[in-house]
Amino acid sequence: MTVRIQLWNGDCVARLAELAPNSVGAIISDPPYDLDSGSGGFMGRKWDSTGIAFDPEFWMLVNKVLRPGGIVKAFGGTRTFHRVCRAMQRASFLDIHVVAWAHGQGFPKSTNISKRIDKQAGAEREVVGYKRGVGGENMNDIVHGREVRQTTDEGGKGVGAYGTGAKQVAVDVPITKPATEAAILWDGYGTALKPSWEPICVARKAS
Repeated sequence: MTVRIQLWNGDCVARLAELAPNSVGAIISDPPYDLDSGSGGFMGRKWDSTGIAFDPEFWMLVNKVLRPGGIVKAFGGTRTFHRVCRAMQRASFLDIHVVAWAHGQGFPKSTNISKRIDKQAGAEREVVGYKRGVGGENMNDIVHGREVRQTTDEGGKGVGAYGTGAKQVAVDVPITKPATEAAILWDGYGTALKPSWEPICVARKAS
């Protein structure tokens, strides 16, 4: 059996407009979550403040290219997915509901309170072991104290944990134990809730 896969690179709106009506059986999408907190998008990124996922006209275009009875699934932010569902409804989609992708990883941008306390106290934490993790292309330099970044947009300080486009590699991440009494008290605490689920907005085109 031969499976033919064709990849189209480009703006999704422009590419959708090139597709024939009623030609696609299903669409899976992960549009921007628009987690705008007044900073111009998530972590100040403009691509996350376009509002495209909440625009009924975008979902009308999606509806147009889907075959009758076709399904669309779109990931959304936990505090913004309802706006995606509303836009789908206004675009004449039916059977709109939400399913959950449940996962167990922690929040990558959460501050480790125990480590921050030790850092402010000028206390050095003892390395008691290593755990296998996934990081960007310069993660080993970061772990071993060889700082190679020159700007805030390079790996480790950009979008996500290690920057946009950073090559993902397996790395040994040091495990340290608290050095001060206050750090021991706050060991295991972070500043952000774990996002242990992501909503997926599901809808169907009329048959």
